[in-house]
This record gives sequence, C-alpha cells and structure tokens, in this order.
Amino acid sequence: MAPSKPSHFSLWLRRLWRFRPSLYSVALTAFLTAGMLHCNAEPNKTDVQRVKEEFLFLRFQSRIQPRFQGLSDGQLFRLACKNNNVQCDPVVDELKKNDPEFYGVLSKELK
Repeated sequence: MAPSKPSHFSLWLRRLWRFRPSLYSVALTAFLTAGMLHCNAEPNKTDVQRVKEEFLFLRFQSRIQPRFQGLSDGQLFRLACKNNNVQCDPVVDELKKNDPEFYGVLSKELK
C-alpha cells in the first residue's frame, strides 16, 4: 500500500505556519490602524478643556508671534482643535452646553 498524499488542508496549514511572522505583522498593522481611526472620536470633557486652554494660549501668542498675528479667533480655535486632534463641531456643542458664556463670545467668530 502506497503512502497517502497529504490533504489540501494540511498543505495549507503548513504554508500558513511557515508565514506566521508575516501574519503577526499584518495583525499588528490592523490593530494600529484601528487605533489611529479612533483618534478623531467624540471629545470628552478633558478634550474640551484642553482645546479651550490651547485656544486661549494661541490667542495670547497671536499678539507676540508673527505667524498667528493675522488669524481670527475662529481660525485660532480651529487650530487649537487640530493641535489636539479633535473635531471642532462636537467641541463647540460641548461648550454650548457647559460654558455658554465662552460659547457666546466664540460663536460670533465661528460663523
């Protein structure tokens, strides 16, 4: 009796086992990509506070730094959102709910 040929499935498993380091790199790449997509998630209260502080800092710097001198408050606020990697619209909505005085001053510039 002649020895039986290996099945296609067992050959596939052997090939898969041979390339396991590359599978790890694919899995790691997928995990990191998923993490990067999460970077622009909805902002929480800490994000809103950081954007607000960054905006106030940029507004102060706009009197000193030539690169910020021609920018409006709306542009500085968008820059603060960009620097903190958050979307501006949800931050503005949070400010509208939690800090209406600040929102009232800022909303005139964002139109």
